[in-house]
Amino acid sequence: MSANYTFNENIEVLMFLFVGFITWLLLLSSMIFFFIAIKKKSWKTMMVSSLIMIPNIVWILSGEVEKVMYLYLLWFGLQLFFLFKFRRAKHS
Repeated sequence: MSANYTFNENIEVLMFLFVGFITWLLLLSSMIFFFIAIKKKSWKTMMVSSLIMIPNIVWILSGEVEKVMYLYLLWFGLQLFFLFKFRRAKHS
């Protein structure tokens, strides 16, 4: 009994995995790095936190999602704000 899936079915499975699991794992890891960066006042750790969020941001901007998912953009903006704040403080 072999599984002959079409391309569209494979894409649907990948989208389910991305929305169901990977998105939340990326958000959780981004939040962990964010709070570590706040505690250490490290712009490098904040940059890692921001980079982790990029797949989620691209997903939000490229497709139709629920309106509540736009809170990810707010979170990303907060990360960038602190990134530039810590970087400026480090170089001044």
